[in-house]
Amino acid sequence: MKVQDIYDITDAFAPFNIAMEEDNSGLLIGRRDREVGRVLVTLDADASALRHAKEAGCSMIVSHHPFFFRGESAVTDGTPQGEKILRAVEQGVAILCAHTNLDSCEGGINDVLGETLGLRRTGKFLPTQNGGMLGRLGSHSFESREAFLAHAAKALGTRPRYRFTHGVFQKIAWVSGSGTFAMREAFAAGADTLVTGDVKYSAFMEAAEMGLDLIDLGHFETEQIIVPVLANHLRNNGVAVEEHITRNPVTLWEK
Repeated sequence: MKVQDIYDITDAFAPFNIAMEEDNSGLLIGRRDREVGRVLVTLDADASALRHAKEAGCSMIVSHHPFFFRGESAVTDGTPQGEKILRAVEQGVAILCAHTNLDSCEGGINDVLGETLGLRRTGKFLPTQNGGMLGRLGSHSFESREAFLAHAAKALGTRPRYRFTHGVFQKIAWVSGSGTFAMREAFAAGADTLVTGDVKYSAFMEAAEMGLDLIDLGHFETEQIIVPVLANHLRNNGVAVEEHITRNPVTLWEK
């Protein structure tokens, strides 16, 4: 099996042409005609994933978050980004990243997130490219917002942050990762609540002014759930897979 085969198998699940226009999804490092033995599937292609790939004999990494977002004017060991790129190249590891295409596709992150949170999908919003839709809309059967928060905390292993400004909790929008950029689109789609992660102080304030409730379940927590799903897709297509559990970069203090 070659790098291009892994690309095609991933593309069949999460088409790269539905990624957001400014996204950096796709094959970021590697030769398409190179043979691949084992593949490491991870949320982040960070230094720990590179070490795991080396130890497990993986010649390719498939990650959700892009290996790099911006162009580098130089690739040297003088910067953390340059060091990481050099390590991947010297290690002979191809890097394939499925970012907003994996957020948007059927059965991708936002569908898995909705199922995990006990939400019933009734629609989509936030168009990407070529007919893709990143966000999800839905309903629920929880007795209260507090019951939903308790379920979400247990299901994702997270500590919800939220701001409720009105008593309605009926039509829910959700965007995995960092989705406050979609607040206006969620509100325009009729949602009374947006569930996402990485919510800033200013976003809580802006949402309250427009009448939208916000629930922050964490960037890592709302996305790491896709790793076993993507790994199983590759396995079911004959790929030898190793799963890498990324450590949450955010540590929450406990008494």
